[in-house]
Amino acid sequence: MIKSLARTALDEAKNMGASVEEIYLLDYDVEYCRGCMSCLKTEGCILDDDLNLIRDKIMESDGVILSSPTYALAPNAIMMNFLQRFGLWAVYRSALGTKYIASIASVGAIGAKKAAKYMLSGMDGLFIKTRKVGRVISKEGTLEKNKSKARRLAQKMVQAIVKEKRYRFQNILTKLLTKLVIERLMKKNLRENKDGFMKGVYEYVVEKEIIKLI
Repeated sequence: MIKSLARTALDEAKNMGASVEEIYLLDYDVEYCRGCMSCLKTEGCILDDDLNLIRDKIMESDGVILSSPTYALAPNAIMMNFLQRFGLWAVYRSALGTKYIASIASVGAIGAKKAAKYMLSGMDGLFIKTRKVGRVISKEGTLEKNKSKARRLAQKMVQAIVKEKRYRFQNILTKLLTKLVIERLMKKNLRENKDGFMKGVYEYVVEKEIIKLI
């Protein structure tokens, strides 16, 4: 079910003139995170697998549609592993702050809404929030109906990218909390550890002018 919905969305985006690529995680070697935090200290993960390759593909894109079946009220283990690996690198850097993100989750019973939301939050930025286009929830037996929703989601994403839609009021309370509290604490953390375990993050946010630290 989830493959069909994801590919329906990709086909619709392609029909609208977008250049698309499917990344099927099972085709890639993505090991489990070892908690070494090297991705915060260096430019990327030190594990010799395909994560950095996938990361580069994502960073070259304008938008990403994440899709997964729902297991135990969450994305499946393959997607969870990817989000935990990629997310640690991306979240602290706000690397996807200008990207458009959407999610599709399928389910046999319950929990798809939580799974779809988790995928969106797993790609979010600490300083700059991603531009969340929407999500599609599909229950067993509703595939054909939800293919239409997947097409509309793709249309919405392509249109948002073309128009450079900003979603200024999206997650406004979270943005305010980040600006007033979290950003100040994180700046202090980055300054104190710019030559230590946060060296990679510090250099990235300064180079990209994501926040002013100097």
